Amino acid sequence: METVIFRTNGDVKTGLGHIYRMKKLADEFNEKKFKVIFIVDNHNYVLEKILNYEKLFLYKKGTFKSQTEDAKKVHLLIKNENVKLIVIDDYRLDYRWEKFFFKKIKLVVFDDLNIKKHLCDFLVDCKWIGPETYNRYKNLVPVSCKRILGSQYCFIDRRLKKIKSKKKNLLLYFGGGGNLDNFYELTKNICIFNKEK
Repeated sequence: METVIFRTNGDVKTGLGHIYRMKKLADEFNEKKFKVIFIVDNHNYVLEKILNYEKLFLYKKGTFKSQTEDAKKVHLLIKNENVKLIVIDDYRLDYRWEKFFFKKIKLVVFDDLNIKKHLCDFLVDCKWIGPETYNRYKNLVPVSCKRILGSQYCFIDRRLKKIKSKKKNLLLYFGGGGNLDNFYELTKNICIFNKEK
């Protein structure tokens, strides 16, 4: 069976957006009968609750120190797997990590910063910044890299259906973690303003 590896990380304070995004993609690969393995830093409650896939942990004690060390540990963990693809969604990683696998295993990198160099086969950035979106990463990835850019590639849960209604919907997104109490007043004021109209 071919395996898809996901190298990402997250916990209650940071990285939840990465975890949920990768879970949606993992679900698609799972439906197509690929074996899915998540490689993360340490065991934590959030990953246990969200990810119902095999998880491999890189660090028993301590945490991420260098991209070189991290890539070597990942290489050891996956050497007996029939790896078809490695999907990377982790701001800490760039070409220094990817060079260990580039040209040996297909690499898909998720990024939205447009500042780091990458060695990958596919780069995905769902951020929309107008027409300039399509010029992002031009000099940051190999010429052969397929850049998948723009909001049409956002991961929307298929279970959500368009509902025909005269009501207007407003989506507030505050990132993948942190204390949402800070946004309580903003949300409350938006609701009050909406009722007055």
